Amino acid sequence: MAAANKTKDQLILELMELRKRTSELLQWELDHRRVEEEIRRQTHELGERLKELNCLYGLSNLVMQPGITLEEILQGLLALIINAWQYPEITCARISLTEGEFRSENFRDTQWKQARDIVVQGERIGVLEVYYLEERPESFKGPFLKEERSLLNAITSRVSQIIERMRGEEELKRYRHHLEELVNERTSKMQREMAERKLKEKELRETEEKAEIQQEQLIQADKLASLGFLVSGVAHEINNPNHTIMSNAELVINIWKGIGPILKGYYEENGDFLAGGLNYTEICRGMPIYLKGISDGAKRIDSIVNDLKNFSRQEDFELSLDVNINLAVKSAITLTSNFISRATESFIVEISDNLPKIKGNYQRLEQVVVNLIQNACQALPDKKKAIFVTTSYNKEKCVAEVKVRDEGSGIPQENLVRLKDPFFTTKRSSGGTGLGLSISNTIIEDHHGTLEITSQPGQGTTATISLPVEKAE
Repeated sequence: MAAANKTKDQLILELMELRKRTSELLQWELDHRRVEEEIRRQTHELGERLKELNCLYGLSNLVMQPGITLEEILQGLLALIINAWQYPEITCARISLTEGEFRSENFRDTQWKQARDIVVQGERIGVLEVYYLEERPESFKGPFLKEERSLLNAITSRVSQIIERMRGEEELKRYRHHLEELVNERTSKMQREMAERKLKEKELRETEEKAEIQQEQLIQADKLASLGFLVSGVAHEINNPNHTIMSNAELVINIWKGIGPILKGYYEENGDFLAGGLNYTEICRGMPIYLKGISDGAKRIDSIVNDLKNFSRQEDFELSLDVNINLAVKSAITLTSNFISRATESFIVEISDNLPKIKGNYQRLEQVVVNLIQNACQALPDKKKAIFVTTSYNKEKCVAEVKVRDEGSGIPQENLVRLKDPFFTTKRSSGGTGLGLSISNTIIEDHHGTLEITSQPGQGTTATISLPVEKAE
């Protein structure tokens, strides 16, 4: 009996415990449903806010599109508004302005609407209206949410700003266009006046340059004439003693040849002896060399003096004479030999055999080659760099060519195009006049030839003279 009662008490306790747990489960279920409902509500509200943000963001993107018009912005805004409201499937909108009216495709005037004035600079210029096509449950004001009223306010404020800005831009554009017309008109007038003034300045400058060139050429011609007289006098003074040296050198050579055997016989009988402070054996080895050096040196002096006299001789500028260009080049090298020896240890000359003669003026062509060799010497940074002078015959072009190439520092491109301009020089500080290449180019053109200068900075410069050769009949 006791065991049976004990079992009954346990069952009652278990039943009470079960009721308690059931009550807790029911409460948990109620709480869970409230939480889910709150989540759904907040999710819905977040979705609505997201639509509102997308609407404002989409409006900003519309405005940022290049070249978009106000009409295109407003028409695109209507589609954004419809999707931003709580019930887009039954939403329509209209924007009414003084310039015109813009409607969504499904627009219809109903009793369920929201409206907000569009105001620009304190003046009402239109209205933005949003309609529901069907009745929906009551909310903040009618079927519309409180947040939708705020969104409508934000949109109309933004539209007001856009209209104000675009109107200002349009007004500014018209004003700018008017200014541009005025500026263009004034600019055209100024350009005409400047062109006329520049033309007059150019003519004046050309006249002054021609006068300056003529003056420099007169000065140069006067210097050359004075130099010619001076060289002629100096050459005469040098020639007299030099001819004495030349004739006496030949006499001494013949005397040495005559007394040589006598001195040798005396040496063989008596042994070595002194003469003039030198042993006979040294005299015997060196005397032929000494005498030949005296003779060759005197002949070189004679050759240089003759070249100087020819170079400085006053002659008419006759271009119809036969000229051996090889001789002109050799003479120019002789005249500049001292200059060359101070500039380089490597002066290479390649003279073409059987080079046809040309019609021209020997002195003038010699003057050009002298100028080119001097320029090449001045371009070398040290004596290890070389200068190359070559003559050749181009059968295809039927021209004789003279090339003077140096291994100097080269010429920048901006200076290369101006090398032949009168008075242009990069050696003004060292006495350059800028007339050397200009005059040389004029001389070559007078010979119906060309003077071409090619150069690369750091790779040297090449001057090429091309002179027409008469074809053999």
